[in-house]
Amino acid sequence: MQRLILARWWMGWAAAWIALSALEAAAIGPLSPVLSFCITFVVVCAVLVGVHGRAGALPRRSLGLFVALGAAVAAPFTLNALDASPSLAAFMRGGLALTASAWLGAALGRGMQSAAHLWPLVIVALSADLWSVTSPSGVTAQLLTESTTETLSLVALNAPAAGLGLVPVLGLGDVVFVGFLSGACAAVGLPLRRAGFGIAAGLAACLVALVALQVPVPALVFIGPLCAVALGRAVLPRPADLALAAVVAALPWLAQCCRVSGPLR
Repeated sequence: MQRLILARWWMGWAAAWIALSALEAAAIGPLSPVLSFCITFVVVCAVLVGVHGRAGALPRRSLGLFVALGAAVAAPFTLNALDASPSLAAFMRGGLALTASAWLGAALGRGMQSAAHLWPLVIVALSADLWSVTSPSGVTAQLLTESTTETLSLVALNAPAAGLGLVPVLGLGDVVFVGFLSGACAAVGLPLRRAGFGIAAGLAACLVALVALQVPVPALVFIGPLCAVALGRAVLPRPADLALAAVVAALPWLAQCCRVSGPLR
């Protein structure tokens, strides 16, 4: 089962890559950059929604997970040492990052003990991701300041877009969270199909925001809430859990405010 799931992920990633590369090669005349990015985004998101449908079935504790994580970390260095072509290197890095991130997220999600915990976890993850992207101290914000393909491959899935070359499409944190939602659904018996609809709606909303704002926007901001909304009353949280989540979510922002304003005198 594990090998079959991973094989399907790689087949989906390879099919998406081949289709996008063929579109780039066959394009007659320049495509609108916005249209080109939208096509790439939709194709990659289709792969990710397919990943969500299977990630929850992967074992939580497995040697394969550690192998996948190790391969994803080592891939950039190994491919550089082998002097692989940029396209092949990007394809391999993306496939390994997709596999490791989704599997890691699913393993974490399998640890969720109650459906009522989903909303609090979404709130905390949303806050942390927003802070990482928008705060000058955030890891993602610092990496995005170095806009090389190799740097972006550390935090994002890159894919070919006609007329644009390789472009960052989705953050790896978003992939981890999609895997987390799949694992959480499997752990507490939530309907995967409804969660998948919510994830697809979140990705669509993210694309609209990206086109409208023309700045990096973490997909998790849309995926998490819309997935929880799609699951409805099955994931209603307890007030105490919501209050605790709000406090935890506020901590990085409070720390940032204290750092900007300086110590109290």
